[in-house]
Amino acid sequence: MVRVAVVGVCALLVACAPHDGGRGLEPATLEESTPFAVAPPVEEPVAGCSLRFPDDAGTASAGAVTVTPLREAADWVTRVDAIGGYDHSVAFDPEGAVFWAHDSRHMRFTLAKFEPAGEQRWLRKLEPETLSPRVMRTTSKGSVLVAGTAFNEDGPTLVHVGADGSTLWKTRTPRVSVRAIREVPDGFALLGHSGRAEVTLGPDTLRNAWTDVASSMDVLSILSNDGEFVRSEAFIPGALAMERGTDGLYVAGNFGRVSADYGNGATAGPGVLAKFDLSGQLEWTRGFGAGLYGVANAGPDVVTFGFASRGPASMGGPPSSGASAAWIDSEGCYRGSLSTGDGLARIVSAPDGSVLVYFLASRTDTWQLGHDAVSVPAGQWVVAKLSEDLQLQWAHSVECDGLHAAAGPRGETAVSCYRSLSDEKPLVRRYSLLVRAG
Repeated sequence: MVRVAVVGVCALLVACAPHDGGRGLEPATLEESTPFAVAPPVEEPVAGCSLRFPDDAGTASAGAVTVTPLREAADWVTRVDAIGGYDHSVAFDPEGAVFWAHDSRHMRFTLAKFEPAGEQRWLRKLEPETLSPRVMRTTSKGSVLVAGTAFNEDGPTLVHVGADGSTLWKTRTPRVSVRAIREVPDGFALLGHSGRAEVTLGPDTLRNAWTDVASSMDVLSILSNDGEFVRSEAFIPGALAMERGTDGLYVAGNFGRVSADYGNGATAGPGVLAKFDLSGQLEWTRGFGAGLYGVANAGPDVVTFGFASRGPASMGGPPSSGASAAWIDSEGCYRGSLSTGDGLARIVSAPDGSVLVYFLASRTDTWQLGHDAVSVPAGQWVVAKLSEDLQLQWAHSVECDGLHAAAGPRGETAVSCYRSLSDEKPLVRRYSLLVRAG
């Protein structure tokens, strides 16, 4: 039996939908889709749903943590100048080595591996070499998956590169842009998005069953260890992030005024968090009063982050006019929430249960990061580390035009960023890799 939220919470969690009955990842069709049949909220409390963290309406202690430049705190830094594309990525392997992908010259992208202390192990051109590294994820065996669009006949492509830099396999993801990929038993789970009415991935042909409300669709696929598509399913678009927890895959999204449908009847949002088991079968969905843009592991639970709301919106706790985060356990129980201000842009799960957040400060102001408030200069990126209960541990500023961050196995942080070197030559960019040990 799926459990839901405690007293007073499930009325705020817009829809508490049941298990899908083992439907799994079958292709969606017009007849099967019921995106507007909103499941009624469950109002009765369920035994076992207990608060892990107290609800926080948004009071923060200002000035507890000072924002300092990351270049001063980094243990090692490397740079390279290039002419060409914007895409770049960074990731850690299980031993703390760093993978870094970026443009090298005129849309020719390279992948480098660095030892934990900063020594470069190898440098390889990506295959295809025009593959823009938009998504990168390492595996438990130390290999790395790179997904993006190749600017040739290959189009959207997923490449698996071994720990020694050799290409293990390459798979096209035709007409599907990869948003996230995670390792699962006997293969990989892929979350993607397609603007086409029909796509074929391996044995499945997926069709947009929501043309009356959406001109695109989300895709969830299971791939084998060899990169072959095993099965795929299409959903109404809105998913923005996916994370693997201890016993399942969590997909978070922002569906606006359209109800999400993952095969168990519609779930009203605008925010919807869905849990799939590691084989891709739906377990439950939860609706929230604010759209979701991210989900991360937080010890035994997951924490999902919501967009800022112009009016009072709730992630399950006290209504807040800013953005909030909510902890949810593996059974779908609400565990507490926290107002986080409106500045966070990206979140990254760390193996130790902590969370990295990073965002571009649009103004000089006091921004709330977890339970603390910090003063941030306008026009700079901020990278911050929060514990699993969202206590702020440190925060650093970075001057760059674009930024990605990764969390290492022993508390390390790696930041990849780029800056245009001059207004006269905006295509000449300096890519920097900054690594902090703890």
